[in-house]
Amino acid sequence: MIYSHETALYLHDLSDRDPLEYAVTVPYGYHNAYLKNENIKLYTVKKEIHLLGVMEKETIFGIKIIVYNKARTICDILKDRNNMDISTVNEAIRKSLTGNDKDLDLLLDYGDKLKISSVLRKYLDIFV
Repeated sequence: MIYSHETALYLHDLSDRDPLEYAVTVPYGYHNAYLKNENIKLYTVKKEIHLLGVMEKETIFGIKIIVYNKARTICDILKDRNNMDISTVNEAIRKSLTGNDKDLDLLLDYGDKLKISSVLRKYLDIFV
């Protein structure tokens, strides 16, 4: 289980909105009844891409968690952009592209692997 989408945006300071529910990504076939009873938004992906962009991050409480990196998070929200608030998507992309730690090569690589490169390039044309 990897923190992703809106939760990862918040953890990476790409969004000011504290998520109402935790967003996590698991591989297809993963089943845990406990997750359905909690305040968790569950995403599923192919096993081949599940670990793409995984990193360890420390929360403000000093707890180490597993989360997708910024590039993977941007790709995930672009892939799910029709189900998200557009201002959240735009703010996250703007913040990620103006930061000192931006990595356009990695972002484009992930865009290819996650099959959203055409959408990603449109957003890059706007923000870069």
